[in-house]
Amino acid sequence: MRLSAYLQVEARARKNSAGAFAGQLQLLDDLLDFYVRFLDLLKFEDRHYTLLGHFYLVVSDKLCGAASQLLNRRLLDSRALIRTAIEATGNARLIAGQPELREIFLNAYPNVADAGAPNQFKPTPKFIRTFTTGKTLAGEKAPWPFLRTQYAVNSIIGAHAGVGAFIGHATVEGGVNAVFMETDPDKILRDWHAAITTFKVILEIFFDLVRKCGPGERISEIELQVGRWWDRASGQVRGAAAGGMERSSA
Repeated sequence: MRLSAYLQVEARARKNSAGAFAGQLQLLDDLLDFYVRFLDLLKFEDRHYTLLGHFYLVVSDKLCGAASQLLNRRLLDSRALIRTAIEATGNARLIAGQPELREIFLNAYPNVADAGAPNQFKPTPKFIRTFTTGKTLAGEKAPWPFLRTQYAVNSIIGAHAGVGAFIGHATVEGGVNAVFMETDPDKILRDWHAAITTFKVILEIFFDLVRKCGPGERISEIELQVGRWWDRASGQVRGAAAGGMERSSA
């Protein structure tokens, strides 16, 4: 198979997905609109807001990327992007609670400008010890158990090249076939719902993080609108996403 042939198949899948999953696409579109409106509240001239804003932009970017890959029915790629969004959220939450960790994060790669050095992209031991998922995603109250589960699953099948990366492979007549694009509508729908719930939960976490150091009244206004939207949307979201429906807490 040539790449041009694959891209033609992907384009057809994308077009079909836009119709078959129009409702789910609209929900992520609604969420992105809330993300953009909330972005207007982040004051980038403030040192504390700046780092939160960077993390928030990472999450917003991954929302768009995940939606694109869901349309392409490339579920593993979508999960890898969502994993990064969860990681960024955990890092933002840890630094917001312990501002002294900001410098450890920003100076995680002290040799990055030393081109060709064997340790150019090696993080500091302090960064490795500090920014672990055991700390960034810690907590037993919602939504942290849900995010930890999503992060773990997405790591296994979307980011790491372990046995989880073989999902979609099948042995047929002594050979191995790989399905690059998911064809099972139930699996595709499950991943749409998980993405919608994850990005909704992440948005609520950023509401809480920014409220602690910013314009609470304007945040509450958007938060109420998201709540009303979720009252309508949650009826369409089921299955794998159900565990994240509880109100989040940073």
